[in-house]
Amino acid sequence: MKFRRLFDNVSAGFLAVVVHLLFVVVLILSLDWTPDRIDASGAPTPLQAVVVEEHLVEAEIQRLQEREREKEQDEQARIRELESKLEEAADKRQREEERLAELQARLEEERQRAALEREKRHDESEQLAILKQRQEEEERRLAQLAAKRKAEDERKRRAEEERRQLEEARLQAQEDKRRLDQENLKTELETSRLEEDRRRAEEEKRLAEEQTRQAEEERRQAEEEKRLAEEQKRRAEELKKVAEEQKRKAEEQKRKAEEAKRLAEQQKRQAEEDKRKAEQAREREQAELALQEALAEEQLSLDLTRRSLREKAKAEYVFQIRSKVERNWIRPAGTPKGLKCLIRVEQIPGGEVVGTRIVQSSGNVAFDRSVEIAVNKSSPLPQPTDPTVFARVINFEFDPEG
Repeated sequence: MKFRRLFDNVSAGFLAVVVHLLFVVVLILSLDWTPDRIDASGAPTPLQAVVVEEHLVEAEIQRLQEREREKEQDEQARIRELESKLEEAADKRQREEERLAELQARLEEERQRAALEREKRHDESEQLAILKQRQEEEERRLAQLAAKRKAEDERKRRAEEERRQLEEARLQAQEDKRRLDQENLKTELETSRLEEDRRRAEEEKRLAEEQTRQAEEERRQAEEEKRLAEEQKRRAEELKKVAEEQKRKAEEQKRKAEEAKRLAEQQKRQAEEDKRKAEQAREREQAELALQEALAEEQLSLDLTRRSLREKAKAEYVFQIRSKVERNWIRPAGTPKGLKCLIRVEQIPGGEVVGTRIVQSSGNVAFDRSVEIAVNKSSPLPQPTDPTVFARVINFEFDPEG
C-alpha cells in the first residue's frame, strides 16, 4: 500500500508538472518578445497606459481556475486508473511469489525424496553385492564338492574293477582246476581200469564232496552277488540323493539367477525412474529460472518506473516552489530582462523557510534581493505529493523569462 500511495502521488505530481509546463509554454508564447525600439533621435517615447478592467481579469482567472480544476479531475481519473493497474500488478506479483514458493517447496521435497531413493538404491546395491559374493562362494563350494565326488566315484570304480578282475581270476582258477581234475581223472581211468570201481566210488565220493563244495561256493557267490547288489542299490540311492541335491542346488542357483535378474530389472526400472525424475527436476528448474528471470525483469521495470516517477515528482516539487516564488516575485524597477540567479533555500518540515542564500548571483544586487524576498514571502513552500522527495535544502535557478 505504501508503494501504491507513492506511485499515486508520483503519478499525480507528474501530471501536474505536465499541466504547469503546458501553462508556462502558453504564457511564454503569449508574451511579446519584440525588443523595445529606441528612437534614433533620442527623444523620449511617451508611455501609453493600458487600463485593464478588473472584472475581465477576474473572469480570466476564474476561467483558468476552472480549466485547472478540469485538468485536476482528469488527472485524478488517470491516477485511479493507474492505481487499479498497480493493484493488479501487485496481486499478480504476489500470486507469482506464492507459486514460486510452492514450486521451491515441491523442489525441496523432490530433492529429499531423490536422496532417500539414492540411499535405498545404495543399500540394495550392497545387498546385491553380498548376495552375488555368497552365490560365487556357493558355486566354488559346489565345484569343490563335485570334484571330490568325481574323485570318489573314480576311486570306487577302480576298486570295483579290481574286485571284478580278482573274482574273474578266482573263477578262472577254479575252472582251470576243475578241467585239470577232469583231465587227471581221465588219465587215471585210462591208465588203471582195474582200480576203476574203487576209484569210481572214491570219485563219486569226491564228486559229491565237489558238488557240495561247488554248491557251497555257489551259495557263497549268491550271497556275494546279493551283497554286491545291495551295495549297488545303496550306491544308486546315494547317487540319487547326490543327483537330487545337485538338482536342488541347480534350482537354487536358478532361483538366485532369477532373483539377480529381477534385481537387475528393478535397478533398470529405478534408473529409468531416476532419469525421468531428473528430467522433471530439470524442467522444473528451467521453469523456475524462467519465472525468476521474468520476476527480475518485472522488478527491474518497476524499479525504473519508480525511479522515473520519483524524478518526475522531484521535478514537479521544484517546479511548484519556483512557480509560487515567481507569483510572489516583483521585478525591481530598472532591472533589465534576461537576469537569473541560483538560490539556496533552507526549510523545515511543513515548508517553513528558515534561510536563503544566493549561490550564483545574477550580477544585479536588486534582482538577487528581490528573489530572496519572493522566497521568504512564499513561505510556507508547497509540499511535495511524494513525501520522500522532500529536502530541507533546495537549490533552484530562478529565471523569470525561462
